[in-house]
Amino acid sequence: VRMLEIGTGTGCVAACVAAALRGQRRGGDPSEPGPAPIDVRVVATALVPAALELARANLEAHRVADAVERRAGDLYAPLRPQERESFHVLASNPPYVRDDEWGEMAPNVRDHEPRSALAGGPAGMDVLAPLVARAPEWLAPGGTLLCEIGHRQRDAALAAARSNPGLREPEVRKDFEGYWRLLVARRAG
Repeated sequence: VRMLEIGTGTGCVAACVAAALRGQRRGGDPSEPGPAPIDVRVVATALVPAALELARANLEAHRVADAVERRAGDLYAPLRPQERESFHVLASNPPYVRDDEWGEMAPNVRDHEPRSALAGGPAGMDVLAPLVARAPEWLAPGGTLLCEIGHRQRDAALAAARSNPGLREPEVRKDFEGYWRLLVARRAG
């Protein structure tokens, strides 16, 4: 499985996916056999080099650093031309907080996360829109796009995915609290 994570931050998504697919289990009955390991390769990008260093430490702590290649740059800039149409999964938790929502954010998030990791512009789509627009270039046919979105962006995120002829079956799913949070679409073809 080849996965691309745009905006990896601390590397938690890349680490969890790599560990799960490799069969490294947490919890459950240790006497039960785990799933068969799957060869997984992740390319994890981040705009901030310090985030990539934090991701490195976390990936090493979870024994998956060898499965995750970290690259610095904005959105798709760190990718290589030969990687086009090669990823089975494209995951991202991009900055999506709308300007008018900044004051509503919980202080434990707003005061401890870099603004660049959260702020998504007036409609919260400054990063999400170009991410969705170019996703089909990098996804393998049938590959899946998964993006966390703000719960008030459901319509805008769906519109962005539906207007993209390279994507099919776009939907937004609810999180465990009942908020519209996950944009899911598949690459056409």
